[in-house]
Amino acid sequence: MQSNIWKLYFIEMTYDALFILPTIVLFFQENGLTLHQTFLLQGIFSFALMIFEIPTGYLSDRWGRKNTIVSGSVFGVMGIVVYAWSSGFWGLFTAEIILALWVSFHSGTKDAMLYDTLLEVNRVGEYVKLTGRKRFLGFMSQAVASILGGLLATVSLRATAWAELIPFGVGLVVALSLKEPIRHKLQEKQHLNAMWHITVSSLLHNIPLRSMIIVYGILSSLTLMLMWFTQPYQTFVELPITLFGFTHAGIMMVTGIVSTFTHRIKRRIDDRTFLLFISAVVIGSY
Repeated sequence: MQSNIWKLYFIEMTYDALFILPTIVLFFQENGLTLHQTFLLQGIFSFALMIFEIPTGYLSDRWGRKNTIVSGSVFGVMGIVVYAWSSGFWGLFTAEIILALWVSFHSGTKDAMLYDTLLEVNRVGEYVKLTGRKRFLGFMSQAVASILGGLLATVSLRATAWAELIPFGVGLVVALSLKEPIRHKLQEKQHLNAMWHITVSSLLHNIPLRSMIIVYGILSSLTLMLMWFTQPYQTFVELPITLFGFTHAGIMMVTGIVSTFTHRIKRRIDDRTFLLFISAVVIGSY
């Protein structure tokens, strides 16, 4: 069971190895999309992610952590293939929806599996620290992949999409080797009905949870928008495409270093203050 810990680290690193990310706006433009359509796609992605988040969380509890992570990994590979083959708005639209499923199936489930694993091996007190370490490794992986992706983009922007199949494929193989930790299984049998009631309760009746979902959606959208604005700006100032990866890598390295101190910060301030601080930093970045 201990092996789940390093495997989850490795999965985080493979799915954060996004070669395409530093030049993805250029990739969209090469495929005929305007900047308006690019932002529209990202809005659709964020909306789809918010919609999928609740039912996939239920499926994680019902089907098991491993099955959910493996399913998400399959969606990830499918999404990348569609991305690499697409050459217009609707093809990329389809890819974004599939990738939203990938992210939502993984989101929360990997952390839940880490928590369940630590609970089983009597290390649950290390959860926040190990989660921060997992985030750090993911950001460092993305930093390295960004540099390689920027260099690869000078050869072909589409090659950066096809290259994603390597880490995504490896991630799927590692996901298949995970061991399901012991946990409390749901007894609910009417799955669709249960998911509907959970969704309605979360969005309409549970005010704190609804607020968290809304804040998560807004912050995710704002941080993504910053990334999308960065690439047109770099093009505007005529930054060489080889340096796109280095600038993105710098951002990821700073983010990764900060993530390692999250567990220490949380000891000193409460969750609400911490969330307000994060919100202020994101908004202030604009």
